[in-house]
Amino acid sequence: MYKLDEIDWRIIRELRKNSRMPYKKLADIIGEFSRVGISKRAERLEELEIIERFTIDVNYEKLGLNLHVIVLVHLDHMKTKDFVEKINANPHLKDESVIWIFTLSGEYGLGLYGVWEDSKAYGAWKSKLISSFEEIREMHEYVIWDFYKKNGEVKTPEHIKKAVIELESQNTE
Repeated sequence: MYKLDEIDWRIIRELRKNSRMPYKKLADIIGEFSRVGISKRAERLEELEIIERFTIDVNYEKLGLNLHVIVLVHLDHMKTKDFVEKINANPHLKDESVIWIFTLSGEYGLGLYGVWEDSKAYGAWKSKLISSFEEIREMHEYVIWDFYKKNGEVKTPEHIKKAVIELESQNTE
């Protein structure tokens, strides 16, 4: 295990916001290192596989995918690996809607996170999933209404922003 110092954490936080940020700009933000110093630290984080890859954050709503769902699955007598392989082999289930498939501790050993256009599209996918797996004992689904922290950044809900503005305006009167 490698211990990160505060500079390493700051580099990671900034790159999570924008993985394409030039090292010069990153050095300006951090303020304690040159572009070369930041570049060497970022390269070391990659070599240590702390930074595995530079990626993007997709705005699914702009693609019309507004329904975010977490599905917890309890399987009877089927290994998670076999479940994932079967999903990947089924063209009706292997679509771009399922973003993550992950294992869990507890009663539900498997979780899926996906985005769909609406409840009708999700329902069609769910029906295909259930009909493809007799091993599914139980499923629980949770719709995500809003994200308050995404990629390391905390998003303040609109109703809280409005309340703060209202309080600030009352305090200045």
